[in-house]
Amino acid sequence: MDEVCQITMADKTFYYIILLLWAFKILDELRKIHRQVDDILSCKGCNEASEMLEFTEDTSGDGSGACLITHLTATMRWLLLLIVVLPRTFIALRLLVLGCRWLSASASFSDMVLNAMALGFVTDIDEILYDSILPAALKKQIADTNWFFIEADKNKNEVEQDEWRMYRITAIWLTLVAVFLFIYGFIYQSVLPFGVADIAAHCKELQNMMAGLGIDLDAATAEQ
Repeated sequence: MDEVCQITMADKTFYYIILLLWAFKILDELRKIHRQVDDILSCKGCNEASEMLEFTEDTSGDGSGACLITHLTATMRWLLLLIVVLPRTFIALRLLVLGCRWLSASASFSDMVLNAMALGFVTDIDEILYDSILPAALKKQIADTNWFFIEADKNKNEVEQDEWRMYRITAIWLTLVAVFLFIYGFIYQSVLPFGVADIAAHCKELQNMMAGLGIDLDAATAEQ
């Protein structure tokens, strides 16, 4: 009985807090993808590949300058969207669903916490491979390559409008997370029956009854 009462979905508050934290982890990745798409689409177009990059002279004294992406050809723009953005988005969304399923299948509250930490490791695999395999010179070259945009001067109202637009985008992302968690928890998840949360009340009644009789439920379960 104690093992049944330890099912994570029996405690909806704890269950959804862990799922929410996992969703925020994926949300961070999705927002990075969103900003990447904005950069790709905002970059000016050009006809020749030789016009895409501009190199600046070394000003830091370390012997290397910066590489600035100032333009993109139509072919390169579509390649970035199809080869970089699309797979990255698919992986993030797939990890979101599979991660929620794995967390829902946790046998106990402690297992759910450990599984959440393991999922964090999974999402960091690409960074681990990048830091451990690539040579330092190549990593520095990548770090010195940045997008370059010339922004028009803005007045106070335009700056405030941009800030509110960012707030609205954040609100939309948070709404999407809430909608996803509701759909997954109440409609989509297939790990356990949807009424499993009803056992929480019965578990509480059992624990109160056993406590009234002076019986330690955990000790009784361990003896069995």
